Amino acid sequence: MLIASPALIFVAIGLIYSGIILGEWWLLGAVISYYVVFFIVETRILCSHCPYYSEEGIILHCPANHGFIKFFRYHPEPLSTIEEILVILGFALFAIVPFAAMCYSIIKFGFSKSQYNENVLITFLVIHSLTLVSIGIFLVLLIAKICTRCVNFSCPWNGVPKEIVDSYLQKNNYMREAWLKAGYKIDKDD
Repeated sequence: MLIASPALIFVAIGLIYSGIILGEWWLLGAVISYYVVFFIVETRILCSHCPYYSEEGIILHCPANHGFIKFFRYHPEPLSTIEEILVILGFALFAIVPFAAMCYSIIKFGFSKSQYNENVLITFLVIHSLTLVSIGIFLVLLIAKICTRCVNFSCPWNGVPKEIVDSYLQKNNYMREAWLKAGYKIDKDD
C-alpha cells in the first residue's frame, strides 16, 4: 500500500516521539498491533473478494495492496453486508486509532508541559499535524485514484460505474455466477 506509506511513517514517527518524550510506548504497540490486525483482517474481508486475489501465487498484485500475502482462499462472490460494515469500520479505525493515540499524547503532554521546553511542544504539534494531513491525503488519493478503477466491485468505496461492472462480469464466468447467486442483477442492453 504505497500511497499509505507516508501516513504510516508519520504515525510511527509521532508515536516514537511520544514514547521518547512521554515514556508512553504502549501507544506505539497498540497502533502497530491494530495495523497488523487490520492488514490481515482486511485481506480476508476485502481483498479475498478481488479478482487479483484469484491469481496464482501467494503475493497479491493489485494496485492498492501490492505485495500483501494471500493467507485465505479466493471469494468470487460480492462482500456480504456484514463484511461491508466491517470494511467501513476498519477504515474508519485506520484513521481514528492513530488520531486517538495522538490526542492522548497531546493531552498527556499538556499536563506535563512544564517539564519540557517550547521546541518540544512545537515539534510535537508539527509531527502530529503532518500525520493527520498525510492520513487525509492517503484517504483522498485512495478514494479518488484507486477506488474509481478498482475491480473489487463490491467494496463500499468502489467508484466503477455499473455498466462497466456488468461488462466485466459478462466476461468473467466464475465471478458472474457467484454474483448472480448472491442476488446481483446485470442490466441487459436492449
